[in-house]
Amino acid sequence: MKILHFYQLMNIVKSIRSKIGAILTKIGNIDVSKVQVDPTKDPTHGELATNAAMVFCKVLGLSPRVLAERLIAEISKFDEVE
Repeated sequence: MKILHFYQLMNIVKSIRSKIGAILTKIGNIDVSKVQVDPTKDPTHGELATNAAMVFCKVLGLSPRVLAERLIAEISKFDEVE
């Protein structure tokens, strides 16, 4: 059962990473191969985290907070997000 859960989680991570990449590409023409989506170390911080706001804020000319807020607005629409 744990193996099935692992593969389900990895499929969700892959899907979310791809969708975040698409959002970032709409904001600016950037290489999104550095987008990471990983399980959080602290469950009180949710189940998954991404480095997208910190990695791409400078390239896109936005503050990390502004980029994070834009990402949150779009990520909250994903089917995978509750």
